[in-house]
This record gives sequence, structure tokens and C-alpha cells, in this order.
Amino acid sequence: MGTELVQKQIYISQKDLFRLAASLYSETSDVFDADDSLLLMIECLFLENENDFLKASDITEGVSEKFHFTLLQEEAEKIISKSNGIFQTIQQEGENAYQLTKTAFEQLNAREKNNIQGFIDEYISCFCIANKEKCTEAIYQYLYELTTTNINSYMVLFNKGINRSAFSEAELSIDMDSLDEEERELVYNFIEWDNAEKNIALGNIVFCCLEYCLVVNGDSPNKLLKSTNRKRDIYLDTNIIFRALGINGIARQKAVQAFLQKCKQAKINIIISYHSKIEFFDTVNHIIESILAHPHGRIMKGAYEKLSDYSLFSYYEEWRKSHKGNSLIYFKKYIEAQYTTFVSKYSIKDAEKIPKVIYDSDSFKAIRNQYSHAISEIKNKTNIFWNEDCFSSVDGHDASLVLYTELLRKESKNEKDIFVVSSDKMLRYWDMTRTDNDFPVVIYPSQLFLLLLKLCGRSSNDFSSFVSFINIKAHGGMVSPMEASTILSGISSITEDVKVQQDIVAQIYEGEFRDTIRNANNHDELYKQFQEITQHYLEEQLKEQETQLSAAKDIISEQQEAISDKEEKIIESKTKIAELTKSIVDKKAELKEKDDKIGEADDTIKKKNESIDKHKQSIYYLAKKQTMFSFYLKYLSVPIALLLLWMSFAVFIICQFVGNENDPNFAIEFILWLKSTWIGTKIGEFVYTVDFILAAVLSFLSKIYYKSNLFGFFRRQSREKNREEAIKKYIKDNKLYDDSSD
Repeated sequence: MGTELVQKQIYISQKDLFRLAASLYSETSDVFDADDSLLLMIECLFLENENDFLKASDITEGVSEKFHFTLLQEEAEKIISKSNGIFQTIQQEGENAYQLTKTAFEQLNAREKNNIQGFIDEYISCFCIANKEKCTEAIYQYLYELTTTNINSYMVLFNKGINRSAFSEAELSIDMDSLDEEERELVYNFIEWDNAEKNIALGNIVFCCLEYCLVVNGDSPNKLLKSTNRKRDIYLDTNIIFRALGINGIARQKAVQAFLQKCKQAKINIIISYHSKIEFFDTVNHIIESILAHPHGRIMKGAYEKLSDYSLFSYYEEWRKSHKGNSLIYFKKYIEAQYTTFVSKYSIKDAEKIPKVIYDSDSFKAIRNQYSHAISEIKNKTNIFWNEDCFSSVDGHDASLVLYTELLRKESKNEKDIFVVSSDKMLRYWDMTRTDNDFPVVIYPSQLFLLLLKLCGRSSNDFSSFVSFINIKAHGGMVSPMEASTILSGISSITEDVKVQQDIVAQIYEGEFRDTIRNANNHDELYKQFQEITQHYLEEQLKEQETQLSAAKDIISEQQEAISDKEEKIIESKTKIAELTKSIVDKKAELKEKDDKIGEADDTIKKKNESIDKHKQSIYYLAKKQTMFSFYLKYLSVPIALLLLWMSFAVFIICQFVGNENDPNFAIEFILWLKSTWIGTKIGEFVYTVDFILAAVLSFLSKIYYKSNLFGFFRRQSREKNREEAIKKYIKDNKLYDDSSD
């Protein structure tokens, strides 16, 4: 396999790198060889061109262009042939042309959805971030820094032939100075966001950098990843001890502990040199002496983190809250107990000494001094206000540890991997870029952790721990931990008021007192200066409060005058209200008098109306009485007469049947008489003719009556109506009502 090594940074576009990472993310196996990684690169080419057919020459050209790797056509064809049928082949111009199967391409597109952009979108949505573009750009800038620096670092770590001196410090370390505070906060919260799948995606992005470097570098002389049985030693720098004990914060502690646990799993010998142990406890003693030298009161929570970083000073403050009344001697004993537990838990070889014959040799001293000078020179060129990871003021310890590690490597004839694990940014940069050794000695715990994930396998918990390594701080440290402690001690010795402390710390954070800090000759002077600053601040606060009090008094005086004016107006208003009230009472009395008169008039009218009603009623009853006989005579005479006639006719008929000529009754006699008359002689069946005529006459009279108004007497409604009309007519005819009452 052909490999093209470069002497400078190898840049892969974010898009292509994220696609590779998404492909890794989709895999269930943790074991990838070079062919696996190259296959993923080839698949990304087909994703880019929407799965158009590509010849072997097109594939090699695309891999070279996108991933800066020289792949031979024969190698490409071999990888495709071993790909378990995910490609289909046709002939184009006498050559094989390849395309992903429909299923494989769909699976590839599904992987694409698992890239980091999906998690960024979810993060923006979950936390309701207003400026989506700013957030996305900040995260991508961070990931660009993260990936490019990791690629560069792994290239330096694995490649003996690369020109390491060509790399700048910024090319080997993440530089986020271009981000403002809001952008840093957005990136920090994104990485801190508790989302296991996001953590895996982030971890795989960096893991992809490792896989890429392994492919590009080919067979490295470094055998770290070649065998699980290979002997490996790591020396812990002092800063790693601080982090492992939680003295630099819980997040860093968890990350380092996960790293050390992975080292145990990989059967790596963990060593703390005698000088590192001495430096650790010397640092602890120095800080305790500093705390004793500068008495202080209660310090607000989070003050140290705003100025510097979580350090032994803030660690002590938290310890003191739960151990009230205990002296610093007990705190020192507590640290010693924590250290002993830590060494035992991870089976650490403690206080290994450099053999005296080596340590005191002139050659060792000469090279150590050379290294120490170079390290110091690197640190002095950084132009940073302070170095967060530098716990020692003497670089000789680092120089000794690096030099001794190199000697041990030579002694083992490269049969053992030996590293110094440190978080010291400048020490690592010096080691990465020097040309007097074959391979770097100093390695970040995050880098070695990733190598161990490659060697021992990965879990979701491992990725969560790894993400803690790659997070940036939400706030950059402005002063050293010692300076932060001195400043806060000076402030708290004057006042324990949280609000005052917050205000002064905020002014430091905004840079108002930067010159004061820079120009202080020593910590005692800095302590006194911030005592004076705090005292001055309190005096100014007092003056401001007095001014505010005076202004408040003036305002109160003005308000009292305004109140007096209002009171006078109120009195005037009350007088007017009293007058209006009296006027209303008088008017009410007048209205009552009028109401009484109206009531009397109403009573008179009522009585008169009642008298009229009684008079009308008496007239009505009189008229009703007077008209009763004539009314009933009018309406009853005709029906009575008809009734009598019908009754007579019935008797007449009956008599016809009960009488005869020998014993005649009046009906028989009448008929016999009538029959003797001229008419009777002319009419046959005379009797029936007479009965018929009489019946017809009576029926005719009854019909006339039925149709007449008089018949309405037998209908109640009609009778009552006629009765009322008869009464009214009588009253009217006799003029019984006056005109006024009619």
C-alpha cells in the first residue's frame, strides 16, 4: 500500500471527516484495520457523487483529493472485491466501473443522519438557543480545532520521519481564543450536555482522527497498538495526580480516573516517580503556607473558578465547610490519606527513584539542564498571563522525568512503550516539536485514552469520560491559582458580603485591576493592595449610600410637602363634600314632601276611582235587574211557543191513535169535522195530509228560529254577549252614567 507522508498539517474537510466518523459510529465492532478505514473512505466518495459509477482510477483520485492518501488502483479493486457484495460492477470503455448496491447506498445515507450536525440541531432545539447560526459555527470551529490538532498530534506521535519542528504550538493544541465568551459557553454546554449518543458521536470524530492517522502512517515502529501482551509503563506527571484526587474539579477527576481504569484494564504499569511525589507534596505544603500567610474570611462560592480555575485553594474551601474548626494540619493529613488511597486503588508504583548513579552523573545533569532551559524558554514565549497546568516553578523536574523515560526506552531497546502522561500544554509542545528524539515522550491522557480504546474496546461510559477530556473551559483563567487565592483572601479579610465580593471579582474579570495584578512585586503586596481596593470599594459604597440617603431624604421632604398640599386639598374637598351632602339632604327632604303630597293625591284619586267603580257596579246590577225580564222574555217566548206547539202536535197525533168514531176525542172530532168540509171531501187519506201539513209548518217555524239571532241564547258565549249588550243599551238609553265616567 502506497502512503504519502506530509511534513505539515494534513487537513481533511469537516464534512468528509464527519462522514467517516458517522460510518464508524454505525459499526458495532471496535476492531478496524486499514482496509476497513479505506473502505469507509471509498464509500464516502459514492455518497458525495450520489452513487454514480466510478472507475478504479476515479476512486484513487478521489481518495487522494479528499483524504490526502495515495491508494493504488489494484488496492482499491482488492478492497472492493473483499467488501461482501455491497458493490455492483459494469463495463465502461473496457474497464470495470463500480457502484454501491441500492441497499448499501440507503444504509450509507442512514449513517449520514448520525453525523454531528443532527446532535447540534437537537441541542439548539432542546435548549431553545436563539442564534442558531452562531451556535453551529462556534461548535464547528471547536471541532475543526479538535480534529486538526488531533490529526497533527497523532501524525507526530506515530511518524518517525515527519518534520515535527514545522508544527506551531497552535497546530498541536486547541486554540479557542477566537471565540467570544458567549460562543465558548455554547460550546462548553454542548459538550457537557448529557446525551450518550452525542458523546459517542464526538468520541468517534476524534477516534476517526486516530484511525485516519494509522492508515496514513502505515506500519509504525511504535508497537503500542500491535499487541495486548506488549509491556507498557506510564509515568504520571504531578498535574495528573492533582486531577486524579479531584483537586482540579470533579469533571477532570472522573475523566482521569476513567483513563487510569483503562490503563489497569490494558495491564499498563502506572508509576509515580519519587520527584513527582515530592513535587506534589511540596506544592501542597506551599499552598498551605500561602493560606496561613494570608488570613481570609468566608469566600463566595465559585469565586476561584471566575478568576482562575478549580485548584487546591478552592478544594480547601469546600473541605473547610464540612470540617469546621479543623486546622490546616488536618487538611494536609486528609490530602495524604487521599493520595494513599489513590495509589492503592490503581496499583500504582509509588515514589520510584532515578538511580543515583544516573541522576548524579554529569551527562544526565548536562542534558537535564539543556532540557530544562528549552522548556523554560518555550513557556516564556507563550505570552500567556499564567499557565494553568504548571504546578512547579522549576522545570528541572519535568526535564528529569522526560530524560529518564528516554533512557528507559533505550534500555528496553523499544520492546517496551514508556510515556510521561501530562496535561502540561507547554511541556507537551516542547516534546512534540523537538528533533533530538525519535518519538515524543509526553502524551496527553486523552490521547493515550483513545489509543487504549482502540486496544481494549469501547463502551458508552468510556465515551462519556473521553468527552470530559476534550471539553473547553467555560471561562479562561485570568490569573494563577496562587494569585486568585491571594486576591480573594485580601477581599474576604475585609468583607464577607457576597454582593461586594461579586462586584469586585467582576471588575477583575472585566480587566479593571489587571495592571494592579501584573505590577505587584509579590503576593504579600498583592494581598494588601486588594485589601485597600476592597476598603476603598466599601468607602465608596458608603459614600454612595450616604448620597443615596441624602437624595432619599430630599425626596422624602418633597414627598412630605406634596402630602401636605394633598392634605389641604383633601380638607377642601371634604368641606365641599359636606356642603354637597347638606344640599342633597335638603333636596331629599323636598322630594319627600312632594312624594307625600303625590301620595295623598294618589289616595284621593284611588278613593274616587273606587267610588266610581262602586257606582258603576251598582248601576250595572240595576241595569242587569231591569233588563232581565225583557231579555228572557225576548229570547224565551219564541222557543217556549214552539215547544208548546210541538207538544200540542204530539198530543194531536197520539189522540188519533187512541180515539175512534164511536168514542171520539178532540183530535178525532176535529178530523171528522174537517173531513166533512169541501176540502176534506176532495182529499184522499185526509188524516195523513193534515198531519203532514202541521209537521211541515212547525218545522218551517223551527228552522226560521234556528237561523235567527234569538237562537244564540242557547249558546253561552253568545248569550253572555247579548246579555252585556242589553245591559249597556239600557244604561245608555236611560243615561245612567255621567259623561265624565263613561
